[in-house]
Amino acid sequence: MSNVYCYAEIIPEAVNSSFTDSIVKRATLHVPAASLDSYKNAELWKDFGSIDALTDSDPKPTGITEVGTDFTTDERYYALDGKRLEIPKRGLNLIHMNNGKTKKVVVK
Repeated sequence: MSNVYCYAEIIPEAVNSSFTDSIVKRATLHVPAASLDSYKNAELWKDFGSIDALTDSDPKPTGITEVGTDFTTDERYYALDGKRLEIPKRGLNLIHMNNGKTKKVVVK
């Protein structure tokens, strides 16, 4: 990945980070010119290798209105550092439910 295009003028909040550090540092984030400084200062976005204003020659949005998931389970498990787990591990786990709620669970 070398280019990421974000057409949102209001900075989207990411849950944890959608990108790994090694990828972000090598990629260019393209954003609306009016929001350029906001992206450069925002957590989870400021670490891109460079952040540039969108131009007329950049790809146009595809009309995607929502992003879904292919997961068929009711729960997704995460460690405290945000890494996805297949099953809860010993200690404190975060469980994200399909209804949008998150709960903390201790496994002994």
